[in-house]
Amino acid sequence: MTMNSLAIANDRLHSAGRPRHKPRLAGLTVMLTKEQIAFLDEVIGGARRGHRRALNRSSVVRAILSAVLSTGLSPSDLADIRQEDLLAVRIKARIGATLS
Repeated sequence: MTMNSLAIANDRLHSAGRPRHKPRLAGLTVMLTKEQIAFLDEVIGGARRGHRRALNRSSVVRAILSAVLSTGLSPSDLADIRQEDLLAVRIKARIGATLS
């Protein structure tokens, strides 16, 4: 999935009649792999090179999570999963079905 398709999914979330407002944020520490951090930094770097508004890692992670949430996936859809790799497979399947 490309960042463009994530942006489209996020726009669909907001075009569904939901008002745009700044949500209240809370802190969370997340451990990521070096590859995942490199991906986030590449997205951020691309935004800066394109002279768009600066992004940070947190905003990219929130956008990705918002795109996943816009698929209609609920916590109960994932309650039976006990491994990270299987969770990723389930989420990919849902995103693929949503974009088809």
